[in-house]
Amino acid sequence: MTSQLMLYVTSILAILLGITCAEGARAKQMTQAEGEKSSACTATSIAAGQPWILEYSFGGGIMPGTGTIILLLSSNGKAVVTVEQHKKKPTTKTVTIPQAEMKRVAKTLAKWPPECIHTVLRKGYIAYDFGRYSIKFNSGSSSSTTLFDECHAVDNVDGFQAIYDSIQSLAPYVGKEITWSSGASTSVKGDMCAPKSEAPNQSSKRTRETPRAA
Repeated sequence: MTSQLMLYVTSILAILLGITCAEGARAKQMTQAEGEKSSACTATSIAAGQPWILEYSFGGGIMPGTGTIILLLSSNGKAVVTVEQHKKKPTTKTVTIPQAEMKRVAKTLAKWPPECIHTVLRKGYIAYDFGRYSIKFNSGSSSSTTLFDECHAVDNVDGFQAIYDSIQSLAPYVGKEITWSSGASTSVKGDMCAPKSEAPNQSSKRTRETPRAA
């Protein structure tokens, strides 16, 4: 990869991160403006030794050579990876993540509980070619689902980014496909994201409703 190409890719990623942060902040502000209480999330901490399962998926990107990646990570270090590229048969493999890496992931989940990251509907615009990112988490009686795509953003960008980064760092063990991303996206004004497309964040431990569509 030439230095010019590396600079271009770095610039694109920086722009995307800036847009994402701005969307998260705007979603939070609009939610509060509509009367939603901004109380701190009271997710139950993961008890020592308590099993949990984290599922991450990405698909729908426009970067050449990418496809759909699904990672099912268990607290015992077992990771099941399913990869499907365009016009190729899906492949599935099972690997074991080192204990040190699992402790790092668990620490991230404790600092940024997935239950405290909520899906909100984009209002007034759509992000074409954004792809579809999903994080699902289950631990005991607690569960949550967060969606990030062309019609949905999240109200806790820092938390989503932290979990995303911890998953990306598992590439040496689960494969480079885990780093697939959407590449560049285009925001277009309009109300293409109808309320019926909203994907609520499910969480059996939350007492507060998912923030209304921004």
